[in-house]
Amino acid sequence: IYIRRLPGEEFTPLEALVSGRRGHAVRLRQFLHAAGIAADAQLELVSRDGFIRQLPARAVYDGGFVHYATDGHPLTVAEGGPLRLYVVGSDNRCDDVKGLAQVRVTTAAKNA
Repeated sequence: IYIRRLPGEEFTPLEALVSGRRGHAVRLRQFLHAAGIAADAQLELVSRDGFIRQLPARAVYDGGFVHYATDGHPLTVAEGGPLRLYVVGSDNRCDDVKGLAQVRVTTAAKNA
């Protein structure tokens, strides 16, 4: 899936989601669905520097947004890019993974 091919309703201004942040974000749910990741799976979100955050896929389906650009320019590494994941409404109210590099399934769906 290419970001630019996603339907318009998948895009949102980042400032509408995360206080103090601005830029362009897209929901992650289309990517999870295209990869066949079930909502009841457990995920590991891995950053470029090796940081790992574990979350249920449901949290990412419901509130996962990838920040990919600010002011029309690709997100820089200094800004947490090239992709920065925000999971709004998770247990911590907003999880953040800078430099998102991988999304791994650690526990498959129970009925798979």
